[in-house]
Amino acid sequence: MHTYGAGTSRAKATIPEHFFEDGEGAALAIDTTASQGWASTQEFAVESKVRAAHADPDDEGYDEYGDVELGDDGRVIRGADKEARAIYQTGTGKRIARVVTGFYHLYSTITRTLRYHGDPYHIEIGDPVANFIVGFDVTTAEDPEAGIAVYDSAADIAGDITQVHADMGFTKYIERFLAHLRERGSDPILRQPVTALKHPKKVYVGKRKREYWYYCGYFFPPWLSEDDLLLPEGADQKTREAHFARLAGMALTRNQALPGGTTQLECPQCSGRVTSDRKTRRKNVEENPNAEHLIAETTVDENGEPLYCCESTTIHITAKQARHFQLPPYGTRAHRIAAGYRNPVEGSNSIVKDKGGLEPGWCRMFGRSAQLFGGLMLVLAHNMGIRSPKPAPEESPAHGPTRETAADTDQEAAADATDRPETARPPP
Repeated sequence: MHTYGAGTSRAKATIPEHFFEDGEGAALAIDTTASQGWASTQEFAVESKVRAAHADPDDEGYDEYGDVELGDDGRVIRGADKEARAIYQTGTGKRIARVVTGFYHLYSTITRTLRYHGDPYHIEIGDPVANFIVGFDVTTAEDPEAGIAVYDSAADIAGDITQVHADMGFTKYIERFLAHLRERGSDPILRQPVTALKHPKKVYVGKRKREYWYYCGYFFPPWLSEDDLLLPEGADQKTREAHFARLAGMALTRNQALPGGTTQLECPQCSGRVTSDRKTRRKNVEENPNAEHLIAETTVDENGEPLYCCESTTIHITAKQARHFQLPPYGTRAHRIAAGYRNPVEGSNSIVKDKGGLEPGWCRMFGRSAQLFGGLMLVLAHNMGIRSPKPAPEESPAHGPTRETAADTDQEAAADATDRPETARPPP
């Protein structure tokens, strides 16, 4: 097992002390890039196919791994570098997507914050920030423990981190990544799979396993219909954002975050945001003039007694159940803007790769430590480049003077000619 977060303490020394003085919290963006190792790759297939190719069921003592050499982590060793593992490189204009042997470099940067106060169309956006890399590490997989270690070490530099942007390589780990973020008071900014947009489902949550609708990370009262939730087919961006803004008002909203990643949610009618055909459990809230009236009539049970909007004004949702819950709510204009603030870490990542020369053969040594040391040097150079930007290049004399410069030169020459005393011409 590796000790993660080792590179961040070194990066801290390159960040100005006044960078986090406002004390208003920060947003953190985490990204990875594949770094091909120096050792030649002996296997190019994915893990399962490598094992299947080396396994011979006719051999005595056959097991599922066959004669494949495995590391301490149970993964296939594919070359002379015993610490390197199979990594996936995405395709570019210069190469196809492929599996190679190497490491993942993990970066985190501070990005702009977005403060959500309940209205998807009225949000508070933080000031732009310099794209310092505040966290760095090297892994052989998109390891959630590495992501949390980089988060913690970045928090030592930045202080309170309110939002985290990370790709699905990390956010797919609910209890090992998302739950830890919620415990630390951070909201992840998540994407939703396409299938989630098409299939609302009934779930049973809370200690008493009460029934609610679950759709795109939201929890909704059971008296809503499926048609109330589904995004219309072929909706454009404006229609889509308006639909999810309306859903945000009808969903259970967060009342408070609790230890262990648990979230306390509150009924939308009890909080005065909607009015349905059911009786409000809290007094006077149903008279809120700003509430959205969904249905006018009152529903009663078989005994003629009115039905309530909920069985309890609040409900506790575990970290696993609330895995896709986020603020600002998914699909809204506020969420679209917040999701765009992940771009700085991808930009910094690209700068380090392109200008730092993170190409095959850049590190001609084996092992994670060599990758960590070499990658850290690139990170430090990146941060120092932000602190000490290059001066604007002066205009080269080879290009000749500009029009304005030429005019000034002519005027100066005329002035010099006027100021010079007249002299007699030399005799012919």
